[in-house]
Amino acid sequence: MNNLLKFVKRITTTVVLAALMVSFATPVMAAPVNNNAEAEQIALELYPDATVVRTKFESKRNGNSYYEVKLVQDDVRVEVKIDAATGALRPRYDQNLFDIASITPTQARNTALNLHPGATVRYTELEYENGVLVYEVELTQANGRKAEVHINAETGAVLKNRAR
Repeated sequence: MNNLLKFVKRITTTVVLAALMVSFATPVMAAPVNNNAEAEQIALELYPDATVVRTKFESKRNGNSYYEVKLVQDDVRVEVKIDAATGALRPRYDQNLFDIASITPTQARNTALNLHPGATVRYTELEYENGVLVYEVELTQANGRKAEVHINAETGAVLKNRAR
């Protein structure tokens, strides 16, 4: 009887361990996103201090579809793209960009305003451009014309300064 109990314990332990190994080895699939509200909730988990400005569903010819959620945090526009089929954040949208940026939105705005004295900021956007995290600062100059300044969000270097 003692040997039978030991055998049952050994089998039970092996089965439990095997089940645990399978459960940890199997990737958890995210759930499909079915509407704007679900997409917005995912975006707000990444940017809890932001406000949703706009959400739209995009369907591509190749069958891929995603939700694009535009947010504003600290008067800076950011966007998040979420795969509609899996609920996964798309690459480059899967991190809070404010956590990556080394300079603040205020520093970026001040850099742009120093290049265009007397201008006012129309908007500021934080996004990746050609693999570089960039603050895009759109200005209205004193003469009423527009100006656009792109600033590397990690180094503070001016990448583009264009007046129209």
